[in-house]
Amino acid sequence: MVALASPAGRALPRPHRGEALLRAPWYEAPGSPGLVLHRYLDEEFVERFRQDLEDRPEANAALSAWRAEDVAGPGLLKLRRPIHRAFHIAACEAVCDRPGLPALGPEHIAAAGLVIRRRTRLGEQGWMLANGLPLGWRPLDGEGDPETWRRLPPHRQGRPPSAYTGEEVRPLHPLLVRDSGGRLRCILFGFLSLGGEALPTAPRSDGPLSGPPPEELPWPFGLVNHPSGPPSWSIEAERQVARGLAAPALAALLRVLVFRFQLGLPEGVAPANDGLWAALDGIAFSRPAPGGLSAMQERTHAATHPLLRDGRPLTLAGWLRRLDGATRDTLIGALSNAAPTASVALPGLAEASLLVPEGHASSLRAALSLRGAAALRQLDGALPVPRFGREDTCVARPFLRVRCEDGCERLAWGGESAPFRVALPFDPDATRPVLIQMPSLADLRRGAARGAAFAIPRDVMAKLSGLRSKDGAAGALKGEMPAESPLGLDFICSFSIPVITLCALILLMIVINLFNLIFWWLPWVIICLPLPR
Repeated sequence: MVALASPAGRALPRPHRGEALLRAPWYEAPGSPGLVLHRYLDEEFVERFRQDLEDRPEANAALSAWRAEDVAGPGLLKLRRPIHRAFHIAACEAVCDRPGLPALGPEHIAAAGLVIRRRTRLGEQGWMLANGLPLGWRPLDGEGDPETWRRLPPHRQGRPPSAYTGEEVRPLHPLLVRDSGGRLRCILFGFLSLGGEALPTAPRSDGPLSGPPPEELPWPFGLVNHPSGPPSWSIEAERQVARGLAAPALAALLRVLVFRFQLGLPEGVAPANDGLWAALDGIAFSRPAPGGLSAMQERTHAATHPLLRDGRPLTLAGWLRRLDGATRDTLIGALSNAAPTASVALPGLAEASLLVPEGHASSLRAALSLRGAAALRQLDGALPVPRFGREDTCVARPFLRVRCEDGCERLAWGGESAPFRVALPFDPDATRPVLIQMPSLADLRRGAARGAAFAIPRDVMAKLSGLRSKDGAAGALKGEMPAESPLGLDFICSFSIPVITLCALILLMIVINLFNLIFWWLPWVIICLPLPR
């Protein structure tokens, strides 16, 4: 590898000249998706994949034969989960956009990864995280950078993984191999993780009701479109409503306040929102100012000409509290249907303006952060919701960061994989048989009962002791249970694993035959085949 000398004396990789492309590996048929999926049925799938790349993969029909077996529909793959003892590798090839498409050197790769996107009628959605916790599927805006933390200033980019906020990214690893003709190839491969779950109290993700987390809002003090950190405060940042039209930044904030934290809705009256209500109570509307005023004069006019309702200045909190059913529906429709970069007309405020002083905006920013942290803490005790549903159609897409001559990193996207669905854990077509050796009757009397041990309190042991005899069992049926032992001792009881296993099998067969009278399912429940000794 050709290296440069850094100021500290360390060797740095030489920057890449030109463009980098991601395409399907050379051993795939022409017209294959940009990201190719491989299936392996053992836990050594990484070594198996490495070996396949070295053993003429273009002649290995097994690499693609599984795609004709695991089918969920026309043009749709069915991917098994690790619970089915199946593992999937995603692979693509990195080349330079030059004549002959030579392999891209790993020394030019700053980072590589893949994201999984869900296709819906409203567009693609990404699996989003906030401070390391899953928020679920969320709408995406174009092909932006999936790793949003890279937009922060360099001194803040070293955040721990547990605090990561943005789209979930799985790494791709570079591997240099030679094809059968001796040509060098750069393969990017990684494990396609099909796990994950979100919590039902996370923000909704089935439409426009989900907005970015507070730290990603464009206002106040947001980082969107500001890769070098929050911009300096100005009158443009202060002016958020002009004659009833809310600026796009304020509209994004209102989406979070209304759709996520339910402010302005009956459900929004909750103690957790008290901090937000207090911050919004300090931001008051004013009457429109005449044109041609300086920033100082405009601020003075807003302070001396408040917009009054019932003889009192109307604040953002007061306006949200005054929303009735029809006005609330109008606001929700306007926020839902407007584009992210469009202004939104606020109902009932046709002649209102709004200047938000820097101090009030800072208080609102702090209240948003505290409310977001409280919302994440509420996720801890909730019942998780699976990441992939029965009818979800997804694709995987790779991306690559290349070190450029100017010292920056250039982001390159690759083509998406074939669309797929993820098999449910109990899917009979995805389940692989598991052979369990049952004990024989000769194993029941061998050795001591030392399989499973239970610490049993004295009151429970008194009831169990009465069930050992016929008279005790008959008394239990009549409700006559023996009293506790006067010795007041607890017990540790060990049970034989072979006996427990056979008891479970016998009880299972009894239940299956009883329910067979209703479902007539016995031919599909059990199949017994002779096993020659």
